[in-house]
Amino acid sequence: MSNIDDLIRQRLSKLRSESQIPAAAPSSALPPPKKSSVEEVEFLLQQLSAQTELEEKSMNDRLDIDSQILQRLERLKAESGGLLGARKSASSQSSTAAAARLEPSEDMPPPPMSLEDMGSDSDAGECVMCDATPSISCAGCFNDLYCQKCFSECHDPGENHQAKPFVARRKR
Repeated sequence: MSNIDDLIRQRLSKLRSESQIPAAAPSSALPPPKKSSVEEVEFLLQQLSAQTELEEKSMNDRLDIDSQILQRLERLKAESGGLLGARKSASSQSSTAAAARLEPSEDMPPPPMSLEDMGSDSDAGECVMCDATPSISCAGCFNDLYCQKCFSECHDPGENHQAKPFVARRKR
């Protein structure tokens, strides 16, 4: 085998323009020499003990972090406990005075509308899909109004939309 290795070294040195390549150390591709069973057991025990130490350390770190979080939470609860009590009493005393001071201004946006304030296409008295007279109001669809045909076409029977008959209100 050394003849082949020498031949390869010579060719490699010619390619690299080197005069001579020093003999290399034994190849690392060769399997390591076999260990005795006692050495293998000791090696495995060392690996397991190192792994156990790492796991214990990470568990301790997690417990430390958890305890720090709990301590901080308790501190914040204690600090905010006094603030919450002061806020409740101050807000109850001054809520009427504050309400009296608040006047709508042009800078403030209007309050959000509720679903009832928004109304719907039901005010128009027409089906939301077509212009037909509605006969069904669907609670699952924000009380939209549908004619019987559009409701049956647009709603799956398996869906629970809580449909109810719609009776048009008379305008006052």
